[in-house]
Amino acid sequence: MNEMTQQTVLIESDRPVEPVAWKEIVAKYEEPALGRSIWQIVNTGATNAVLINRDFSFARFPGAKFNGANLKGSDFSGSVLNNADLRGANFTNAKMRFVSFQGALMDATTVIDSKSRLVWQIINENFGAGGDLHGTNLASVDLTGANLSNANLTNTVCTLTIFDQANFGGANLFKANCSQASFFRAHLTNANLSQVNFVSADFTDASLLNSTTNGSSFSGAIFSNTIMPDGSIRNF
Repeated sequence: MNEMTQQTVLIESDRPVEPVAWKEIVAKYEEPALGRSIWQIVNTGATNAVLINRDFSFARFPGAKFNGANLKGSDFSGSVLNNADLRGANFTNAKMRFVSFQGALMDATTVIDSKSRLVWQIINENFGAGGDLHGTNLASVDLTGANLSNANLTNTVCTLTIFDQANFGGANLFKANCSQASFFRAHLTNANLSQVNFVSADFTDASLLNSTTNGSSFSGAIFSNTIMPDGSIRNF
């Protein structure tokens, strides 16, 4: 077994898997060079690397070292940067929709758009709990597991946002736009959900117990094993 096959590769999940050759990873992508590049970044890091205008959409980089890397104009849409080192990295003009930042490292030297930095702060620095986020644009981001309890989210724009397993206990979402957002297993207990746009939102396994929903629109919303404000279970 050569040196490449002896290194642990983290591509399909955040858990270590059996060592595999880079060719097996390349097979997951249409362009062999892209698969090889992702393998190298995950296994050997990209410290101070120049990776301009690359397509890294939907790639997984758990624990990868991007510190000091030049990532200008690259597409990280839907990518997983959990536990990655992003200190000193430059994401100028990078596409960052739906990026997962769980456990990632950032500091003042990380150059990144304000929305992505806010998402990182909410996920990793508990910035959302009790925070004032009224009128904020949180559309098309990944806030899985976020603690937004007692937060002021009035008039926020959260279209297509992933709020899976998030905690909205006691939060105020008055007049927020959450159309097509995902609230899978989210807790919205005792929350003010009045006049919210929940069109086509997904509330599978979510709890809305004791929340207020006066004037809200739920047209096309998905309810599956959902606990409604009155404690009943809705499935349709």
